[in-house]
Amino acid sequence: MKTFQDFMLECQSLEEGGMNRIMSHSQKRNTAVLTANRGDNSPSENKKRNAELGKKIRSMGYGYKNVSGEYPEKDDKTGETKLVKEPSVVVNAPKKKGRVFKRRMKRLGKEYNQDAVITKMGKGPATLHPTHKRAGSKGMKLGQAKPDTTGEYGQTRVKSRTYTYDK
Repeated sequence: MKTFQDFMLECQSLEEGGMNRIMSHSQKRNTAVLTANRGDNSPSENKKRNAELGKKIRSMGYGYKNVSGEYPEKDDKTGETKLVKEPSVVVNAPKKKGRVFKRRMKRLGKEYNQDAVITKMGKGPATLHPTHKRAGSKGMKLGQAKPDTTGEYGQTRVKSRTYTYDK
């Protein structure tokens, strides 16, 4: 039998709704990471677009978690690439109907003028899908979700912890 102190330590490590839950979903379910933010929009416009994105995701029958993403973004005017920190969402969906889920997430990326969208289908590796010509035309395999890491193509922050997809 566990002591109360052992039980409390175990409960602290669970953090339901946080990093552990996202990692668990990433290993078993279809997930996607995307945002509606653009660097050339005002903060109020970006906030409005992200709220709209959340409503669209819910209307499709998917759940999501608000996170913070960091992604290298190319400026349309100057052509320079800079690291942008932006509010993002991690979308969770059932394993079934994976093609429909992936297609919908890519369509949302195009609709919100994003460079790329990350999708991960069940136990398979995550894929970075370009959704705009400035990001190229070919998708790239990223690998599995790795907690407490950062990556070349950006990372996702859940509260104070980060994760990225890596091989």
